[in-house]
Amino acid sequence: MNSILKVSNIFFSYNKAPLLSNCSFELNRNSITALLGCNGHGKTTLMNCIMKYLNISSGCIKIDNYDIANISIKELSQKISYVPQINEYSSSCVIRDFLVEGRTPYLSAFTIPSQKDYELVDIAAKSYGIYKLLDKKLDEVSGGEKQLVFIVRALIQNTPFIMMDEPMSALDLSNQKHVLNILEELKKEGKTILFSTHNPNHALFLNCNCLVLKNGLILREGPASTVLDQDIIKELYGDSIGITNLNNKKICYFN
Repeated sequence: MNSILKVSNIFFSYNKAPLLSNCSFELNRNSITALLGCNGHGKTTLMNCIMKYLNISSGCIKIDNYDIANISIKELSQKISYVPQINEYSSSCVIRDFLVEGRTPYLSAFTIPSQKDYELVDIAAKSYGIYKLLDKKLDEVSGGEKQLVFIVRALIQNTPFIMMDEPMSALDLSNQKHVLNILEELKKEGKTILFSTHNPNHALFLNCNCLVLKNGLILREGPASTVLDQDIIKELYGDSIGITNLNNKKICYFN
C-alpha cells in the first residue's frame, strides 16, 4: 500500500458541538500536504488526534496500516515526528539538550543519549543553520530561531512521517523560504510531510497536495494548483483575498 496515514470518519468534540465531524483523508508516502483552514476550524485538533494527545470519539486513524489506538506512544514516536505551535512554549533548556531529546523514542528505559546521538545533533544543526544556537537556552532566542530549533528536533527524530503545525508562523520571509526548501529536500529523501498553514501561497509555491478544512470537515483535497481557486479562497477568507496567475504560477493577494 502507498498510503502512510489514513484518517477515516473521525469525530472529536470538547463539548456538544463536534470540532471534527466525519473527517476522512489519506496521505501517500513521499508526499507533501498542506492543511489549510481558518482559526478554530480544527487543524491543530486534527493533529493532536493523530498524535493521540486527544482521543477521538469514533472513527479510525492508521499510520503505516497500524491503528494508533493499538500502539504505544513510543511506537508512534518512531513513526511520526511532530512540530507543535511554539507560541506558548517557554523553557530554559539548553538547545543542544533539547534537540537530543529527539532521539528519545530509540532509547531504552533509564538510558541517556550517547555520544553518537549528540553527534547527530551537531550534524543536523550545521546542516540547517542553527549550530551557533546550540549552547544557548530556548528562552534566550527569538521566536523565529526557536521555530527552526523545533523543526530540527523533529528531523533528528528521523521518522518517515513529519507533521508540523504552522511551522512558518514565527518566521520572516527569508526563513519561510528556507523552511519550504527544507520540506522539498525532505520529500526528495523519501519523507512524508503534513503541515498546516494560514498562507495558501505556501502550498502554491510547493505545488503540493492540499487539504482544505472547514468546520471540522475536509471541504476539498487534491493538488494545490487545482484545489485553490477563487471559489475556495472566497469560501475560506471572504472577498478580501484574491487569487491570480503570475509568471504561470497561482498566487494569493490582498484585494
